[in-house]
Amino acid sequence: MISLVANKGLGDALYQRAITWHLLEQGTVPIRVFAWWPDAFLDFPNDVEVMRMELLDKYKVNLRHVAYRLNSPKTTTNQFATACQSVGLNGHVDLKLNWKVRNYRLFETVKRRSVGRPILLYQPLKRPRSIEQHRIRPHDAAFERYLKAHVQSHFCIRIGHRAYLSEPWSGGEACHMDLVGKTSIPDLFDLALASDQMFCEPCFIVVLAEAANKPFTCMFAARAKQFDITSVSRNVTPERIFYKPHLATVLYDE
Repeated sequence: MISLVANKGLGDALYQRAITWHLLEQGTVPIRVFAWWPDAFLDFPNDVEVMRMELLDKYKVNLRHVAYRLNSPKTTTNQFATACQSVGLNGHVDLKLNWKVRNYRLFETVKRRSVGRPILLYQPLKRPRSIEQHRIRPHDAAFERYLKAHVQSHFCIRIGHRAYLSEPWSGGEACHMDLVGKTSIPDLFDLALASDQMFCEPCFIVVLAEAANKPFTCMFAARAKQFDITSVSRNVTPERIFYKPHLATVLYDE
């Protein structure tokens, strides 16, 4: 048996999820997953035992930490490749969602209400909780401009957790379906499959889009370029956070 633990973010859970699928396909069983987001692993077979984080110290066996660092100038690989290396995987690992729709009512509602328009999934800008988060946060006005430019041609769905978002929420009226605080993790995965593209700042949406193989646009803060190479903000770059750059469109808030 091996045990896997990741950092607290939902993007980290998506990395942990993809690595777990890879290990299963390689015949590495059983696997014990310690999860901050247990619902992100509810579709795994019985060979994967999902446990809540409070049980980590009691039940960890051969523990491997799905981890990466953004403030190390010596790191030349991207986040997911580094996370794979941290658990001993040095070859190619597919960053995949490998998910089947569970909430068919939600999925079909979104498809019906879009009336054939491309479905754009986005999360409003997050509330910065540290100086580093403030440095990498795009300007509100630039973020708003992108959404307003797409509200006529796309069916825009707003998602996210209220506790983490700045108010008023980015996008304002550039939203046809407001699901902030109204979805479970499985619902979010269903919406990813229903969507045609995603829009975000650097956050878990990047990982979700890559895992679901959906094109996405990510807006970066231009001011982050001025900081020291050892800072997190300087290292939040397309080269560091994208695993599937062919899916990405990069914007800056200049």
